[in-house]
Amino acid sequence: MTILLKSEYTNLKVKSFLIFLLIYSCSFSSKDNYLMEFTEFISEVEINFQNYSKEDWNFKDVVFRDFTTKSYNHFKEDFTEDDQKLIGKLKTKYHLAKSKYEMKILGEQIKDGVNQIKGALEEVLDQDNLDHIGVEENKSKLSN
Repeated sequence: MTILLKSEYTNLKVKSFLIFLLIYSCSFSSKDNYLMEFTEFISEVEINFQNYSKEDWNFKDVVFRDFTTKSYNHFKEDFTEDDQKLIGKLKTKYHLAKSKYEMKILGEQIKDGVNQIKGALEEVLDQDNLDHIGVEENKSKLSN
C-alpha cells in the first residue's frame, strides 16, 4: 500500500484537475453544450460551496474563469439575449456562493478573535495580576 505525503497528494490533485480542465475546456461542441455545462458547474458549486476548502475554491475559480473568458468568447457571437441573461445569472450565483463561503470564514475568524480577546481580558483582570501591578493599591489611594 502506497502512502502519499500531503505534498504528493496535492500535486496529484493539481495534475488531475489540470487534466479535467483541459478536457472540460475542449469539450464544448456548441453554445448549448457550453450553457448546459456552465449551468451544471454552478449548480454543483451552489450545493457544495460550504464544504470547499481554500484549495477547492482556487480550483473552482480557475474553472469559472475559463467559463467566463475563453469558453465564453468562443461562443460570444452565437449567444442570444436570453443566453446572455442566463450567463449573467450564473455569474451572480457563483459570486454569491463564494461570498457566502467567505462570510462564513470571516465569521469564524471574528469568533476566534473575540474568544482571544476574552482570554486576554480574563488574564489582565485576574486578581493576582492586578495585585502584582499595584492596581488595588492605586485604587485605595484614589478613593481617599
